[in-house]
Amino acid sequence: MVRVAAFLSKGPVPMFRATLALLILSAPAMAQTSTQTSTQPLPLTARGNEPGWVLSLTDVGARASLEGGGVQDWGLPVATADGADTLYALEAGTILRLSPGVCRDSMTGMPYPLAVSITQDKDALTGCGGDPAALLAGDWRLTRLAGQDVPAGVQATLTVSDGMASGRSGCNRYGGTVTLTGEGLTFGPQAGTRMMCAALAMTVEAAYLDALPRVTRFDIADDGGLLLLAGDDALARLAR
Repeated sequence: MVRVAAFLSKGPVPMFRATLALLILSAPAMAQTSTQTSTQPLPLTARGNEPGWVLSLTDVGARASLEGGGVQDWGLPVATADGADTLYALEAGTILRLSPGVCRDSMTGMPYPLAVSITQDKDALTGCGGDPAALLAGDWRLTRLAGQDVPAGVQATLTVSDGMASGRSGCNRYGGTVTLTGEGLTFGPQAGTRMMCAALAMTVEAAYLDALPRVTRFDIADDGGLLLLAGDDALARLAR
């Protein structure tokens, strides 16, 4: 357990040395690191809860802030690699770790592309980092809709890029806005072409276009699939 109260009385600098962390690094783990250059894009923001904290990482340094007050700044050292993870030694005994993989915010459930940590001694905080939009970006193919498999031969797709959604809806092409916030995901009105297709394709299209404005959030399944959700209800599932 992180000893937050003990450090609050000592001021913000020691408090942050001990409270911002995801996991504890052992000496053997550190010995396995290399000087391989980090591939994680910067700037990067990470955050966690209970207590709330935010870490901002740029190409010149890192800044951590804790809910209720307290700020700590570090210059940014050279990144090293520990397997797929990226490490930064912020100061003696204080290690920042970026671990690729879906990490869900403990309060909102929002998926992020990184687990992020700062560790010192035996104190730890957990958090998530990176841009959730990175998990959405690119091309997706609709595989399930309203709990049913999409019929063979019917093509419905989704591409998300720069705040826009586009693709095939089963028969026609569509496009419109998509908004991602810290709380969820929503689709704006989607414009489309007006071709006529076989009845099955038109049925899928109507259901798909009806589902998009009901989406409130998204998640990434264990197999990498994209889930479009209304609350906890899965409206659609897509695959790469």
